[in-house]
Amino acid sequence: MVEDDPQGVNGFRVWRAAWPEEENAIAAVEALVTPLVPGLKLFRNRLGFHGSRSRSHEAKAFDLFSQHSGTAVWNAMANFKSLGAALFKKDLDRQHGIDLSQPPASGSTK
Repeated sequence: MVEDDPQGVNGFRVWRAAWPEEENAIAAVEALVTPLVPGLKLFRNRLGFHGSRSRSHEAKAFDLFSQHSGTAVWNAMANFKSLGAALFKKDLDRQHGIDLSQPPASGSTK
């Protein structure tokens, strides 16, 4: 979800294109995630969908957790997920004509 390659999916790039008005929130989550990206990619490549060649090959993937606390990794993932959910909800609201930037009209249930 955070590939650097222009051909890959990068959530931050997608979010900025769709919700430029949310730059501050996007940048804040990106600042949490960016320091973890090299370790997360190595973890994915060694233990994820690429499969394992050997325990010694896998071992390098666990360096992520010696370089960053489990809490830091968890918080980055949770914030990434939460921001994505909030942005998708914002988009759904927009599709249904709900503008949360405006106060509701008197007597409105929106």
